[in-house]
Parts: sequence; structure tokens; C-alpha cells
Amino acid sequence: MKIYTKTGDNRETGLYDGSRVFKNDPYISSLGEIDELNSILGIVISYNPSEKIKNITEELQKTLLRIGSDIVTPVEASIQINRMSSIDVLNIEQAIDELELKLPKLSDFILPGGTKTSSFLHQARSVARRAERRIVSIENINPELLKYINRLSDLLFVMARIENTQ
Repeated sequence: MKIYTKTGDNRETGLYDGSRVFKNDPYISSLGEIDELNSILGIVISYNPSEKIKNITEELQKTLLRIGSDIVTPVEASIQINRMSSIDVLNIEQAIDELELKLPKLSDFILPGGTKTSSFLHQARSVARRAERRIVSIENINPELLKYINRLSDLLFVMARIENTQ
């Protein structure tokens, strides 16, 4: 199978349900942000973070693939997929809470930076926030996906702080 299909040569691409949209459609723009975020997380892993952060990051990468499927499958589509759920939101909240227990309380804003790993986690946080801004422009989106993506930037922030304490 060839990597190119030529089906997108006329400014359109397909959603999972087979419908066609322009490449600048909110569905596709959102998917692009999630793809960029996943690539940054790959960079994070390449810098050998702590084992805990590595494990979380690898799971996030898998979850971002699910998020991509959720985004490009309209809620009203008859296709069944493994959508983001309230359990996913609870899991990310628990991960944040667990990591925060290991950190001192914040009393001031912190500047992004520190170790290379932490710096890329801060960049990932920024991209997650941009992805959220894109995703909210989709009219019929899974509400649990919105909650998850909102928490994701918080998790990445806490992970960056953890990496700076190692």
C-alpha cells in the first residue's frame, strides 16, 4: 500500500465515517494539533525522563490516538468507536493528584524551562491548550473529550515540575 492516496489533492480529506471535509475544517485542524502534541511527547521520551514520567507519557501517546479517532468521528455518526469517557477523565485527575503530592505548593507563577525534558513538557502543555481551543470550535464533540483535553494541560504542567525536581 502506498503512503499517498491522491484523495486529498482537491483540498479535502475524509473523516472516519466517510464524509469529506476541507483540510482546514475544525475536525482536521484539531487532529493536527493532537498529532503535533503526540510528536512532542515522543521527544520527551527520547530525553530519558524519570520512569514514572516515561510511563505516563507513553500512555498519553496511546490516548492521543484515541482522541484523534474521537475527534474525526462525528458524535452523530453511526460508527462505534472507543470514545473518551468519564473514566478517562477520572484517571487523568488521579494522575495529577498523585504527582502533585510529590511537589511543593506553588506560591508564584513559574517560567517554562529547566531540564530538556521539562522544557518539552511545557511545550506539550502549550500545544495541548491550543488543541483545546481548536477542539471547542467543533459543534458536536464528545463532552468527555473536552473535559479530558482540559485536564491534559494540567497534567503536563505537573509532569514538567516533577522532571525539574529529579
